[in-house]
Amino acid sequence: MILYAIGDNLTSGAEILNDRDMEESNKAYAYPMYMANKLKYDECDNKAIAYAPNEWIARRGLLDIQGLLDKGYKAEDLRVIVGWASINRSEISIKELTRRNPGLDKEFQTAHTSTEQFMFDTMFIDIDRTTDGDGELALKYGDMARDFFLDYTWEHGLEYEKWYSQILFLQNYLENNNIKYLFHNTGHACDVKAKFLENNIRYYKPEDSFKQWAKDYETRALGGLVEEAHGDYADLLLEYINKHELF
Repeated sequence: MILYAIGDNLTSGAEILNDRDMEESNKAYAYPMYMANKLKYDECDNKAIAYAPNEWIARRGLLDIQGLLDKGYKAEDLRVIVGWASINRSEISIKELTRRNPGLDKEFQTAHTSTEQFMFDTMFIDIDRTTDGDGELALKYGDMARDFFLDYTWEHGLEYEKWYSQILFLQNYLENNNIKYLFHNTGHACDVKAKFLENNIRYYKPEDSFKQWAKDYETRALGGLVEEAHGDYADLLLEYINKHELF
């Protein structure tokens, strides 16, 4: 049995070990690994990346899961956890930046390995801030993209509509392939009402989020949560899964 997880920094476990630590090693202490260990699964494949937007989570999640099926994994042996992220994020191209600066590190916001980011030369941006940049040039580029995003593409109601279509996109794929899953929110609750959210027992508390739930736990420098919060949240999700016999 394999537990596949996708999401942002709270699903990847960013900063569990230390402030500003985005290394892959944090994933060993993040809530998906806790869940896999307690469920006694053979493997936890956590593909979450710090500050990932929902458009990336939906797209990458589908492609990763289809990749597992293509490799011969059976649907009945897969379990999926999706931690939906903030609606304040997007993904941009940095091809021109890397062309002009061939030695520049492409992954400004994370030390996690992301084949797709390298294949397409992309970068995640957040309208609230440009996070954890390594160097003035990268930060300036991120700030320019963020300002453009705010001025021309971001609108509150529209971002919710995009997000909900991404949720339905991945939900329908999983259900059509008879793959058992659990959705939840990491940083942004589903504040705008939608009927399909209320009717899906496989969406854990859409009106809440991991970050809101963990408000009394210690927070790291860039907003990450300590291991205790991850362990307790894993227990909460497992209690819900067992109660409703989801896995």
